[in-house]
Amino acid sequence: MEILTVTENMEILTDTEHMEILMDTEHMEILTDTEHMEILTDTEHMEILTDTEHMEILTDTEHMEILMDTENMEILTDTENMEILTDTENMEILTDTEHMEILTDTEHMEILTDTEHMEILTDTEHMEILTDTEHMEILTDTEHMEILTDTEHMEILTDTEHMEILTDTEHMEILTVTENMNTKEKHKVLLKLHKQFGHATVDRLQKLLRSLGNNDDESISVLQQIVNSCETSKIQ
Repeated sequence: MEILTVTENMEILTDTEHMEILMDTEHMEILTDTEHMEILTDTEHMEILTDTEHMEILTDTEHMEILMDTENMEILTDTENMEILTDTENMEILTDTEHMEILTDTEHMEILTDTEHMEILTDTEHMEILTDTEHMEILTDTEHMEILTDTEHMEILTDTEHMEILTDTEHMEILTVTENMNTKEKHKVLLKLHKQFGHATVDRLQKLLRSLGNNDDESISVLQQIVNSCETSKIQ
């Protein structure tokens, strides 16, 4: 036992020359050699494991079982499991022509250049949506028009063609409803506003005024009078 604690001999564990023994194929057979395996259970040699300093590592029952568990030891030499690495049936997945064809299948490739699908981009029927009068009406819908007449967003419309609509004297009057106007002036402008937007309700016109920054209570009152006296609004 004293031999095991000699510092000179302890150096063998870290000697690079001796470390190579662990990877020497000839010596590796010791792991499965039944004759040498008995060394692990030899009572005489087991006393080596009684060093209190080293016992903490070597006495872990969970880890010790791995070294002596015959079931787990078989994994290293189990021919059935070893075959998985060279199983031709499984290896075929990597080179299976049936699966490889998916990448070059002409039927699937045609989708990218199918003339029927490509026509959607230049189909005159679909192109007409841009100038369809039915769809164009959305631009003059009183509910959607609020966005177009919002003073904050109006600055975006700097195109001269669009600007002409904004400089129309009739339309400009919509933007001139202020608190400084008298009741008669407000009534005149708001009446035109009411008719211009298809005899719109008070709620819609009120939203429009607010979007333009007009929060005048009198204007709302005037609008209410206009709508109440409008025969068209009553029919709607």
